[in-house]
Formats: sequence, structure tokens, C-alpha cells
Amino acid sequence: MITKLLRCWMLCVALISGTTLADATANDRTASMLYLVDGDYIAGTLRASDTQNVLHWQADGAVQPFEFKAGAVRSAYFAPPKQRPTPVGAYCIELSDGDVVFGDLAAISNDHVEINSTRFGHLRIARAEVHRLTPAAAALFEYRGPNGLSEWRSQNVSQWREEAGRLITEQHGAEIKKTIAFPEQAHIEFELSWTKSPQFALVFATGDSADQMKRGYRLEVWGKKLVLVRELDNSADVAFVGELESNTAHVTLEALYNGPTGEFSVRSLDGRELANIVLPNGNEGPLRCVALKNLGLDVCLEQLSISHWSGHLPPRVDTDKPRVHKADGSIVYGDVVGYRADTKQFVVRSEKTEVRIDSAQIACIVLNPSKKNVATSFRVGLNDGSRFSGELTKVAGEELYLQRRGIDQPLICRIDSVRSLVSLKHDTHSPPYAMERTGRWEAKGILSHGSLVAAPTATDSQATCLAWKPLWSTTASALRSNVSGRIIYRDPPPAPKPEDEERAARRAQPRPAPGFWGAIARAFSSQPVVRRRVVANGSGTLCLLTGDRIPCEAAQIDEDGIHFTSSVVSSDFVPRRAAKAIEFVPRWTGDALAEAERTRLLTLPRMQKSNPPTHLVVSTTGDFLRCRVLSMNAESLVVETRLENKKIPRDHVACIIWLHDFDEPKPTSLPKGPPPIGLPIQAVQSDGIRLTFVPHECNGTSISGVSDVLGVCRVRVNSVDEFLLGSAIREAAEAQIYGKWKLHDAIEPEFARDTPGGGSADNPGAGSMLIGKPAPDFTLDLLDGGHFKLSEKKGKVVILDFWASWCGPCMQAMPITEKVAEEFKNRGVKLVAVNMQEDKASVSGALDRLKINPAVALDIDGAAAEHYQVSAIPQIVVIDSESKVADLLIGIGPSFEDQLRTAVQKALAPKKDK
Repeated sequence: MITKLLRCWMLCVALISGTTLADATANDRTASMLYLVDGDYIAGTLRASDTQNVLHWQADGAVQPFEFKAGAVRSAYFAPPKQRPTPVGAYCIELSDGDVVFGDLAAISNDHVEINSTRFGHLRIARAEVHRLTPAAAALFEYRGPNGLSEWRSQNVSQWREEAGRLITEQHGAEIKKTIAFPEQAHIEFELSWTKSPQFALVFATGDSADQMKRGYRLEVWGKKLVLVRELDNSADVAFVGELESNTAHVTLEALYNGPTGEFSVRSLDGRELANIVLPNGNEGPLRCVALKNLGLDVCLEQLSISHWSGHLPPRVDTDKPRVHKADGSIVYGDVVGYRADTKQFVVRSEKTEVRIDSAQIACIVLNPSKKNVATSFRVGLNDGSRFSGELTKVAGEELYLQRRGIDQPLICRIDSVRSLVSLKHDTHSPPYAMERTGRWEAKGILSHGSLVAAPTATDSQATCLAWKPLWSTTASALRSNVSGRIIYRDPPPAPKPEDEERAARRAQPRPAPGFWGAIARAFSSQPVVRRRVVANGSGTLCLLTGDRIPCEAAQIDEDGIHFTSSVVSSDFVPRRAAKAIEFVPRWTGDALAEAERTRLLTLPRMQKSNPPTHLVVSTTGDFLRCRVLSMNAESLVVETRLENKKIPRDHVACIIWLHDFDEPKPTSLPKGPPPIGLPIQAVQSDGIRLTFVPHECNGTSISGVSDVLGVCRVRVNSVDEFLLGSAIREAAEAQIYGKWKLHDAIEPEFARDTPGGGSADNPGAGSMLIGKPAPDFTLDLLDGGHFKLSEKKGKVVILDFWASWCGPCMQAMPITEKVAEEFKNRGVKLVAVNMQEDKASVSGALDRLKINPAVALDIDGAAAEHYQVSAIPQIVVIDSESKVADLLIGIGPSFEDQLRTAVQKALAPKKDK
């Protein structure tokens, strides 16, 4: 077949790569992201809004912001600063609802706690909202968090999300880890929650390797029991912590760790010891890693703090009473009724006495033993660890206003200081009904279900007539003319299974051809073997470089381009530069051709570099011919090949593929006038038609516009599977079947270009990676009968000459090769001419013309050539007596005879002892 005949110049390429449009995900650390309740996410920017509990979100690629009510929003996360700020203030004040603020204590009364905050100024907080006060230096914290995903590691971070610092996953098996320098004696406090059933493992280990994690202290759920487990090489222990009731949705515990003794004690917040394990670490050192793994449906790490511990066991605590924890471990029960800022003393009143305690003695103050949780709309998390819940009153300029219960003034947060904005009121209802057809918009950082609607009036010069309305948004926005992505209404069918592809590739494998002109005669003979239905009268499918596919009638080709008629576009002409293929056989499956065959077929011969073929013509039998198409009418196709013009019956042609874009990107067309200005889109219709144009009008049900190649275009949205936007059109065109059909320059083998000291212009084969390696064995039939097996010639020097009768350089080289082999015949040198897939008659005729008679091995299926990476012929391989490749020559140059003689002498030279 013609495919086989072109092996003379074929380069073996094994690097195949691909990219997808949606590689950029919602976990981009540099982007601000909005997450909706239905799982959608939108990269963008928070914009001004005067409506309470409503977010205006400016999506990347949209002109106006979308409007979302609190119930539609799950959370928003903002790009973190390069360096996370540390909290400023002498105290950490924990409020109800899990809120936290930092500041200096100003006063405490029966009604309020007053603090001075660097971020918010002077705040008067209702005493009933304050849970606990902790001096910043009292506990000597090594870590307080979890502070968001940016601090943690995971093999798949997309399985986790953060909400105001909390880490949440619904993925079974999801795991996160963090390295923390534990003190030798540490106090650990942690809180975990879940919504369905508790199944998790919280591990404290000396490192993050699998072996270290296995030997760590593990809090696991066995059935409904929470247990503490440790397993070392020669010992193990397990202790029962407690029963997890079915109505329990969280657990808050503390642990005391004594590194020198290996003691790990889990305790309740009231000081009761629940479980204890004593297993020394040996030489492993102190704990250095915390890990959480979800073994059930979901788990959330609410809180984790690690601080220094004095080593003294704390007394049992009555958690239902207000109290003061002192630095010496003692506890004073009573209400803190006052604070003297001048003397830095707290006034504590119990039933019987009133005492004053210096702030230096304070470890922790519990004002209200229980945390209240009252339904609010949003929780704002700041980069320094502060967080507040309340009502989002407005967003103005670069500031966000939150009204919190118990604080009589709004909390004003600069947006660049906000880490997260989490909605606490999720809408459990279905999204509003959309009259237009719904699909999903996919782009970098965007997954949004919604509809294309008519664009509102916009003054922005970048606005297009296409507008997108997310299902949960009350507004729509025009898309910008520089947007890229796709709008999908119907997903394509799943890709075939690998075994199906292999079978299809085997079916598409060409058969050996009986010679060049014989192959043309057979492939384009007057009585073709038609395997697929041929459409008459020039009907077919026209494919453009942009990926467009349109049905056409009465197609004709002349020196200007393709003339045709079509029912779907107004144009009747496409210039050659805009064309990629024209199919005459419905559903021609060129994509089923084996990749190796396609690669060899599309490798450009060195000698044709200055005058490359411009087309591939495919016959109805599946054969290929590289040529130049001169013209075509309803009766015949005229091509130029080997400097001769050939006329081929039109009904024997299955497909014509243009190869003019092999070297570098070329213009997609030669427009008659200035190209349209705007956002290019490609409509991929259910019937396979693809149209690329710039839309000028959209009413939600149909889109019309102009193509610089095809003229006026109009599509109905209901007939479209997807719209490609902007640069996604080019990416999709490259991924389509004809995107793979591009010529590759074969000036020299790939290994010769990449290997230091590789082949030269005189002999590109000098750098072959085969040199010095064992020669691949093969067995081939001989022209005169019998067979040749390379491994049977071990102990002799063998010259393999890969050639074909139609290869001019081969015919020049063969007599020289036989002459050199004859010189060394008495020294056991054997010449074998390996013919490249020709019939015996062609081979015998060529030998008769040259008047030579070497042993000829017939490489009918190209298997031997594959073993020796034949990328151009003639290729001569010299194999030494140890069956190793001594040298490799490609092509014939002025010094070919001397090079071959030197190579044979090198192969005959005695081998040095190793």
C-alpha cells in the first residue's frame, strides 16, 4: 500500500501529549473563588452591593457582576497574602458561634467586655456573647488552627474544602497532614464534627511517612466507640475513650503528651482522664506530624491547638461554671465582674468572696461555659485568624460590612484582609426555573450551570451579544470578547474502550503494496473495492482548519480553492488556506488508523523539504497517496505526484486532506475583507456540523453572526451540543481527527538531534542509540527461497541494507555496498539487502537493472525496519561478530564508500578485554 511505500522517509515519534480546557480548577491559590450550593464555582472578584446578605460577584470573563442571595452561596475564598499576618493583641477573645477576635482588654462589666482592636478600633461586646479569654502569651501556643487548606498537605487537595478556616471533606479516604513542632510536653485540644456518621482517624506521629504514621497515637472510631491506639514493632496498646451517641455531631477533647515517657492521655474538657497509653518512642524523637483521614461519609476539623504543658496534671474542672484558670494549674470559680486596666487585675466574685488576680497569673478565663449557636447568614474569616458571623449589610469600595449580634457597631473588614466568606443559610430548594435551555459554562476556574440569554445593554467596549445567567443568579452578564471556554448542553458519548480502539486500528492497517505505481493503479483503479457508501455528485463534508464541519454539494477544486453549495451557510467558496479536509465517504474513520502508521505517513522526506506534498488523498480501499491536488470536478481528481500528473476517478476518492500547516501556524483563512471583530464561537451541533463565527445577535433561542470564511451563520441553541469560546476553538481543532494530520520534518532521526555528539549532516545515523547495543533479532524470507535469521550469524559481521526499488539514493548506494562487502568476503562479512515491503517482481527487476545479486530478505510487514528504527533509506546497519550494532549509516553522501569501509573494519577489529 502507499502507506508502506512511504517508509523511506518515516521518523518514529513516541511523544504524544494532550491538554484539556478545564485543567485549571477551583483550587487555584492565587484566585478568588465563589462556591455555590449546587457545586458550581466561579473565579472572580467581590463587587459593591447595598442589599443585605446579597453578593455581587464579578466573574472572570463577564462584563457585569452576577447577583447571588445568601441561600445560593456556599462560600467565597479570596487570594491569600504572600505572608500571613499574625494576630495583634494581648488577648484572644472567643465568642459564641465559634467567632474569634484579637485585641487588648479595656474593661469588663456585668453587661459588656470592651477591647481595643488594631483592626476594628474600640469594640463593646455583649458579655453574653463572650465565651473565653486567653492571654496571647499565657499558653505558649505552637499552633492554633486549622487556619485553612494552605497550611496543610494532601495527595488530592481538591477532595477538601475550607470554610472560615475549618477543613471539610465528603470524600471517603481523603487525608490531610501538617508538620508541627510539638513541645516535649504538650497540651493538645481538638474538635471534630460530622453530619452523618463518625468514621475518622486522627493521628499524632513523629513524621509523615507511612511507617511513622502507623506507629503514631491514633484516635479511631470502631463501630460507635472512640478508641486510642498505638502499635509499635514489638508492642501495642489500645484504650477506650468513649461511646459516640447517634445524636452526637461533634467531639471536643484535649490530650496531654509527655515525650520522654511516651505517655499520651486523652481527657475531657472538665479534666477527666478518658484514655491513657504509655509506650516510649525510643530514638524516634518527639511528635512532628498531625494527620486526619476520613473513613466514612464526611468529617470536619473544627479546631486544633498545640501548646506547652508544664507536666503537672490539671485538676478536675466543673465545666458548667464560669472560672479562671491560673498559670500554676489552680482554678478559681466565679464571675469576672471587673478589670482594672491600670493595674492589669481581674476582679473575680464567687458566692462567698471577691478576689483580684494579676493578668500575669491568668492562663484562661471562661465567662460563659457554653457556646451559643444562633442562626446567622455569613461568617467572615480574616487572614490573621479572626472570624465573625452575622449579617452582611453591604460591600462598598474595598470594604465589607458585617453586623454581628452583641456588637453595636458594624465590623468593617478590608477585602484584602478577608480569607473566607461562608454562608450559614444554604437554600435547600431547587434553583429558579429557567425559560432558556440550560447548560454549563466551563472555563479556567469556572463551572457554572445556567443559560445563554440576550445581553443587557452595556457600555463596555469588550461586551458581546452573548450573556450568561447562572441558575442561582438574579442577574445576567454579557461575556467579554476575550473570554475562552465552552458552554456544554449535551456531553459527548464516552470514549471507546482501549481494546475497541486496538481492534479498529488493526482493521485500518494497510496491506503491503506491490510497488508505487502498482499501488496507485490498485488503489484508484476503475473497479475499487468500496467499503463504505460513496456520496455522488461531489457531495460530502467540508472541514476547515478552525475545526468547522459543514455539508456541501457539487464540490469542485481549482487553483483558488473549493467551490461548493451548502444549505447551512451563505458562502459558496473556501480558499485553500482555510481548508483542512473534504470527506466524500460518510463517517470516514481516519482516526482508527494506528498512531505509528499515521506518524510514518506524515513524516516529511528530507529530499522533499523544499517541495513538500500538500495533500493526502485517501482511496475508498483505505490506501493513501501523498501528492499535490491540482483540480477536481464531478468526474475526476487531478493530482501531481513524482512530477507527473495523474487523473483519478472522483468516485474512488474517500477523502482529501490538506497538509499545508505542517511547518508553523498559518492563517485560518484568506478573508476577502477585514475580519469580524468580537468573540469567535464555534457551534457544535448534534448532527456533527461545526460552525465558527462571530455572533452579532442572540435572543436566547438562536444566535446569528458572520464568519470571515463562511459568511452569514445562524444556529438554534436547541440543536447545539456545545459552544466553544475564544481560544478553546483552536484547542478543540487540534484535538479533532485532522488536528493530528500534520507533516513532521524528517531532516534527521530524532535521536541524532537529541544525542550529544550525534549524527552529522554527512551521516545522521552516527548518533543512533542503537550503536553499541545488541542487534535486534529477526527472521525474514529470502527472495531466492529459504529464510534469514540474524541470530544464526553470530560470529560473523553482517551488513544490513534497508532499501526499496523506488528509492533513488538506495539504487545508488546498493552497488557500492555490495562492492565493499565483497572486499571483506574472505573475512566472513555477509551482506543482506532488506527490502522494504515490495513484491518479488519489483525487487527482481531492480536487481536486474543494477546487475547485482546480493542476498535479499523481504520485510513484508516492516517488522525488521521497526526494530532498527528505520526513519529514512537507504539505512545501512553494520553488526559485529558479537551481534552488536557497530555502526549505522543513513543516506548516501560523497564519502559514503569510505564511511562504510571504515565501519566494517571497526566491526572486524579485535575486541578489547573488558
